[in-house]
Amino acid sequence: MTDLRYNKLSTEEAAAYLGYAPITLEVWRSKDTGPVYYKPSHKVFYYKKDLDAWIAGSVNDPRAD
Repeated sequence: MTDLRYNKLSTEEAAAYLGYAPITLEVWRSKDTGPVYYKPSHKVFYYKKDLDAWIAGSVNDPRAD
């Protein structure tokens, strides 16, 4: 099993991975679009596996339910 802690990315890291500016991810979050993100406290983060799934277009967004 892969340890997901090593695949946890900040907004800045996720934006770089996707090729967008961090503000783009912030706007997407405000509009409930874009890749799945997590905000268990005050800090937003992304898992690389979710970014990869979003890129592939195969993510099932739990917010859509």
